[in-house]
Amino acid sequence: MEKTTKEVEKSVFKLVKEAGVSIPSADFLANVMTAVASQSTVQKNYQPLISNKVWFGIAASLVICIVLLNVFTTTSTGYLDQFSFTDKLSFNVNLPEIKVSKTMMYGIGFLSLFLLQIPFIKYYHNKRYI
Repeated sequence: MEKTTKEVEKSVFKLVKEAGVSIPSADFLANVMTAVASQSTVQKNYQPLISNKVWFGIAASLVICIVLLNVFTTTSTGYLDQFSFTDKLSFNVNLPEIKVSKTMMYGIGFLSLFLLQIPFIKYYHNKRYI
């Protein structure tokens, strides 16, 4: 391992000696700064992730659904009432009861919301900075 690194160092030193050292002009820094300053940065206008039209559509559809559910109340739950799947899908398994405190439920809820946000934030940053 030592031998190969020494050989690499020797070859790098040899290449640097062959290439030589170039000294930039006296006003190199000023030229670079003027070139950077001349490139104007375009600032993007703020655009919300969900536009006002979409929010209005979501609110309108929610209100329409609530009104329709209250106006057209029926005793049957729909087309699937004529089929009896409950006889074939009845599971008689006694599972143990799990008791979780409210604090644990809040913790699980916040953790799941946090983990749900990670892909969206990653996508946002990748789109914005890359």
